Amino acid sequence: MGKLKISIDEEFINSLMDKMIEENTQIQGLKNLNVQLRENGIKFQMEVRLLGRESKLESLIKILERPQDLEDGKLILALSGDEGVRKILEGVFYILSEYSEAIYSKDYEISVDFKKIKINPILDSLLRSIKISQFILKDGKFEIDLELRK
Repeated sequence: MGKLKISIDEEFINSLMDKMIEENTQIQGLKNLNVQLRENGIKFQMEVRLLGRESKLESLIKILERPQDLEDGKLILALSGDEGVRKILEGVFYILSEYSEAIYSKDYEISVDFKKIKINPILDSLLRSIKISQFILKDGKFEIDLELRK
């Protein structure tokens, strides 16, 4: 059976974020936002100028558990780094959890339970038939291989 391979590099993610921020928001003081893909997780760096002071803030999202499939797998992430950035990221995931019981956020840990994701019956059925054969962060790239269950 065939396989779908998805590979996303840092340059794509950073360009996409720059485009989204430039076109959709006016964040005063944000000078630079950068994402780095590491084997141990995703590192965020931002340069901000606030109240006449410049600083660099960093956060690391560590992957504690990787899903094996989209039927009942879990993605568990841990937030670390600057406290303010951790709280903002946890807040974003907390807001998302208000709209989906598949996402849970507490004590700087984020959980996405694929079993609880509900979109619509057709897409739900399709997602349940997909297995994740590879889920890797390395060398500045995120790679995932998807296969249909037999």
